[in-house]
Amino acid sequence: MVLDTNALYTRHINFPSKDKEGRPIRVRRYNMEGVAKAVDDAAESGDLAIPDTVAGEARMGIENAFESAARSAGAVGKPDNEAVEEARAQIDRMHKIFGIRDVGKYRKDIDRMYAEIWRDPRMAGAVDKWRRVKERHGKGGARPSPETHGADFVILSTAADRAARGEDVRLVTFDHDLLAFAGSIRGRFGVEVVDGAGLPR
Repeated sequence: MVLDTNALYTRHINFPSKDKEGRPIRVRRYNMEGVAKAVDDAAESGDLAIPDTVAGEARMGIENAFESAARSAGAVGKPDNEAVEEARAQIDRMHKIFGIRDVGKYRKDIDRMYAEIWRDPRMAGAVDKWRRVKERHGKGGARPSPETHGADFVILSTAADRAARGEDVRLVTFDHDLLAFAGSIRGRFGVEVVDGAGLPR
């Protein structure tokens, strides 16, 4: 099981805070329990894989991820620095045990896949749905490319490399750029894109 950056965030964001009325609340990302269970099960079986790019992105962006989760939960004030640093340390420990090197050789194939999707009239409905989701989140509607989605391409390329070597590969993510075209990714690279929001708790 290969983790995307947002899935790795979700595994580690779980901390106490207070709402605007001063009442204690627990800040978690959506389906933290499901992601944590899947990650822990994969770690126990030795099936967990964390690409270098994922660990680097998570380590650098964990503070922003904490703050975003706190805002979504209605928490007041910034997350405690100790909680952020503990999450960063946990990510480092997990990466030391389960880290894998980035493999970028499939990035051009991924770019071709997206270009073909955008040209294929049979995929127009999926592209329109993808575009509406992106616009709802205030993001542009240009198709994913190595220039705009460099880290995503490296993560998918790394997963594709493992699949090409005969492994059963699940890529756990919350990223709509991957989820919207999971069928194309599975058909092209043999990688099963798994929605972190749907993992059983």
